[in-house]
Amino acid sequence: MTENTLKDQDGLGVCVTRDAAWAAEVRREIISGLADREAHSLPASLVGYSLCLVIATIIGPDIMLIIALLFRPVSIGLTRWACAHLRRTLEAGKPFEAAFRLAGIALSLSGLSWGLLTFPVFALPAVEPAGLALLVLVITGVCMICSMVGLVPWVLVGFACAFALSVLAGSFIASGGSQPALTAAVLLPLIGAVPFGIGQRRQAIRAAEDAVDKLHLHEEVASALHHAEYLSRHDALTGLGNRRALFEDYGNLIQPDGPRTILSIDLDNFKSINDTFGHQAGDEVLVAVADSIRNAMRGVGQRRYSSYRLGGEEFAIVLEQSDESAGRAFAEQLRQTIEQLVPVRDVPHLRISASFGVMGWSGGLPLTTALGQVDKLLYVAKKRGRNCVVARFEERAAA
Repeated sequence: MTENTLKDQDGLGVCVTRDAAWAAEVRREIISGLADREAHSLPASLVGYSLCLVIATIIGPDIMLIIALLFRPVSIGLTRWACAHLRRTLEAGKPFEAAFRLAGIALSLSGLSWGLLTFPVFALPAVEPAGLALLVLVITGVCMICSMVGLVPWVLVGFACAFALSVLAGSFIASGGSQPALTAAVLLPLIGAVPFGIGQRRQAIRAAEDAVDKLHLHEEVASALHHAEYLSRHDALTGLGNRRALFEDYGNLIQPDGPRTILSIDLDNFKSINDTFGHQAGDEVLVAVADSIRNAMRGVGQRRYSSYRLGGEEFAIVLEQSDESAGRAFAEQLRQTIEQLVPVRDVPHLRISASFGVMGWSGGLPLTTALGQVDKLLYVAKKRGRNCVVARFEERAAA
């Protein structure tokens, strides 16, 4: 397994892992390229077949030529059907090995149909212009197909062997092997066509690797951007929303759309936890409190993303469709839950508590003002000995 570092257009470096899954994607890309090449070869096949028909009228009636001309469209149809089936399988994301083998066999056997076209030329006592034109057409078509199927070595070898064997058979059947020079002239182009097809494969492999790398690059960049966007609105430790998220969610709120309550929460004596048990223990405390907040929000049908860690041991919650009395009851239940937590497994005797400020909040009051007012209620809770809830309506009644 290797890693390849690529950069997107903005210069963001991303590592693409080249493992077995990556290799399988490259292979799928190569096979897809083979199927696409075959799809675009139909016009050339039809033009070539039309020229064969024209040349056949010049050569005259010949049983071998008629058989070859009948077999050629069958081969074209079979190959086209098999490759179309392969393309559909690839596009559907299904296992494609069986469809690939079928298409490979059809492409290989097409070499036989090209070889059959040489039979009537070997049967002629001398090479005539029409026969020579047919041979040139056959050799051109064979070289083009070698270039096309060179993406897959076994298909290339199968095609070349089927063509070569059919040419040799035609040489012996039609002329008794009396035209070795003509046979060699037909087969010698394969010596250049096969290596050229293999060279095309090397280029296709590099192109497929680049395509897969770029696909992975785009996926990794999209994931990185999504993660960056997530971190821009969430606290990395607890997963709660951060101060930016709170102000994005509620900072521009103008008109109230129902009763709403804002809670300010501060863990009591949190600094002494860090000093006594270490910052790892402090982080575990914060995570445990955040989990308790999420569970409490879920328990009353609130949006879990309306809870925020503002920094350090400070949290804020916005309760939708909740008046101040209901907000105070929610805060009291959450306070009791936090009081019963055993947040650090290695320190079972550690207990924590939190102080709460609770205030009803209308959309007409700016968020910064609302936070300032609910923080004052939180400070009152601290002065009263901590581990308690202070709501604005209680303070007004006491006054």
